[in-house]
Amino acid sequence: LHNSMIGMAVSADEWAVTKMQAKNETPLPVPDAVVWFGVPGATLAKGDALPAGTKLFAQALSAAKVITIGLHIAADKSEIRLVADCPTETAAGGLENQLKGVTEVFRKYLENVQQKPNPGDLSGVLTSGSFSLQGPVVTGRWIVGREFLETLLGGRI
Repeated sequence: LHNSMIGMAVSADEWAVTKMQAKNETPLPVPDAVVWFGVPGATLAKGDALPAGTKLFAQALSAAKVITIGLHIAADKSEIRLVADCPTETAAGGLENQLKGVTEVFRKYLENVQQKPNPGDLSGVLTSGSFSLQGPVVTGRWIVGREFLETLLGGRI
């Protein structure tokens, strides 16, 4: 995409990588993350292949114009950061409420089945979510522990 960035497209469109370079009405903001990806919100509307805990998050995010998610590594605690650019401030407010609601439902579900969030799997990550709103942009942060990163990089998720 430019000197310090490599792009990869996952698509049935054989020209998808080339289209990433084209001028776009909604360009992906480039986060300062080590690893990140961006996706149009509409792509998440059909998240049937996603793990169970993430489906509700994907459905909520499908209303955004564009979403970027990045992994920010730190010595004390790493985190996944979300930036969701919505069509309007009203849509962003709705998305923020949905993300907060889904996170709370997931926390209560774990309580009801007498389980604690596990820092080594998605339950620990998803229940740590916090969200904020600024104009038409919703941001989210999830704490990611070393145990989860090791599980993820080990291919056990």
